[in-house]
Amino acid sequence: MPYTIEQVKALVREFPDFPSKGILFRDIFPIFRHPEAVECLVDHFVERIKELGQRVDVVVGLDARGFLFGPLIAIKLGVAFAPVRKRGKLPGEVVSVTYMKEYGPDVFEMQADALAAGQNVVIIDDLLATGGSCKAAEDLVAQLKGKVLLSAFVISLVGLEGDKKLKAPVYALIECYKLFYLEMTLTQGMADGGGAAALRPDYMHRFRPTVAKPVISEVLRSTLGNAKYEAEGMAELSTSIGEKIVQRLVAEPGLERYKFVANVSIFQNNGQGARMSIGATWDPESDAAVQETFTSESIRCVAVVFAVYVY
Repeated sequence: MPYTIEQVKALVREFPDFPSKGILFRDIFPIFRHPEAVECLVDHFVERIKELGQRVDVVVGLDARGFLFGPLIAIKLGVAFAPVRKRGKLPGEVVSVTYMKEYGPDVFEMQADALAAGQNVVIIDDLLATGGSCKAAEDLVAQLKGKVLLSAFVISLVGLEGDKKLKAPVYALIECYKLFYLEMTLTQGMADGGGAAALRPDYMHRFRPTVAKPVISEVLRSTLGNAKYEAEGMAELSTSIGEKIVQRLVAEPGLERYKFVANVSIFQNNGQGARMSIGATWDPESDAAVQETFTSESIRCVAVVFAVYVY
């Protein structure tokens, strides 16, 4: 049965905490259980490459999943295939590039006769993340005096902005806007001042609390001051403060691409109070949380703000 490209995309599975805690892994291998799905995917890339309207001479596949698609695409286009491999895997004369990965430097190599000067190249791989490996492949092609027309991927992790490292245009079948997930638990009720969030350090990859905390503090101080409030007005006040916090944060330079949820609790010193949640719907795939507290002679206010990066 023929597959549509949307059906192919639906075959990609997600696995939390693989290969390490906090990573949301996308598994493309279910596609290969269905020959018709593979054919649909290859045809899709071939059509996208033909839309360039330029002659393609060589398809370059990156070690290792680029080898799954690259040769099939090359056959359909009627052009050559050339592999980019890790150091020491290719015989004969090679050109090499050192590039940085998360854990340190690595080396990519191509055989020196894989391309002729002036040939046009399309790079193929399964995943675009930080862009380091594809940038290395671009550099190898440049050493051999070739020209990269397009880098094509099954999946792009858009938030890592790997495309910004690359000179050639980028195409990805699937653009993923959530890279991490976060299990958030409030260790104590906010009423007793214990609204600390159990956060894994690796989720603090983007959010800078030092930017948000002064904004939240200023809203609490300016709104609450030293005035006294009756218990029946606490819910309305909590709502108003939450709205102000969210409005101020989204307007703050450096925070434009976040959505926020402000959980505001206000209590009189006699224990009466109210709690409200203001902002976007809470998303468990959050990046971070910030807590600020305001205390006066008559009230105590605890604001816990959750930040979700919008890719």
